Amino acid sequence: MRNVLTIAGRELRTYLTSPISYVMMGAYAFLGGWFFAIFFLPWYVEASTGPSSPYGGGEVNLTEHLVGPYHQTMFVVLLLITPILTMRLLAEERKQRSIELLVTSPVSSWEIVLGKFLGAVGLFAAMQLTLLYQPVLLYAYGTPDTGPMLLTYLGVFLLGGAFLAVGLAASAMTENQIIAAALSFALLLVFWVIGEAGSASSAGGFGGSGWAAQVSEYLSFFKHFEGLSKGVIDSRDVLYFGTFIGFFLFLAEQRVEALRWR
Repeated sequence: MRNVLTIAGRELRTYLTSPISYVMMGAYAFLGGWFFAIFFLPWYVEASTGPSSPYGGGEVNLTEHLVGPYHQTMFVVLLLITPILTMRLLAEERKQRSIELLVTSPVSSWEIVLGKFLGAVGLFAAMQLTLLYQPVLLYAYGTPDTGPMLLTYLGVFLLGGAFLAVGLAASAMTENQIIAAALSFALLLVFWVIGEAGSASSAGGFGGSGWAAQVSEYLSFFKHFEGLSKGVIDSRDVLYFGTFIGFFLFLAEQRVEALRWR
């Protein structure tokens, strides 16, 4: 475990000394604030000037109607940013031949992969901290449900971890960072499109709701996040994200192990 934390700390320090990391964090914070204003200001204006909810009577469920959809919009931003953040994780090591020092040192391939992954997760957590004012404002001007709110942020980290795992696996496959970013984006986009097609099929489009539609819907990132954002803990959602992250970390580990014996 010490080796994993050492590699993770080294990776996080590399992120924090890279200008592109701050550019991506700034873009994420700006877009997060922009979409926050788009989603929450109309509700606040309506709630502060009228007795009824802008969603048609009664007090609006902030977590279900606002927080969940807001984060689903932010996932599109992550879809664009994550490949850039992860493209250098192993591709740069391979290009500079420093990967040879790692694979010949007394650390396992799993320790290398997990260290790189945790370093990226650390940066992702720092990105979320730039938006910490949002739940503060929600509690200041509304009454969100704490349980669903916490589960929503759990879903955010699970989905972010899934995106980072895909990016790490893509970075392990090539020495070219641009190719790694393109491959990561393409994989994430494929899963997104497949999932959306499955959701549309289950709703009655694209040929109904056969087994193919059910499989496609199960592969959807957002379908599994949706349950968490509503405050529902379903073991299938947690298992999905855990399996997804584990599979792509396994692909990255196998590639690093292949480099060890090359």
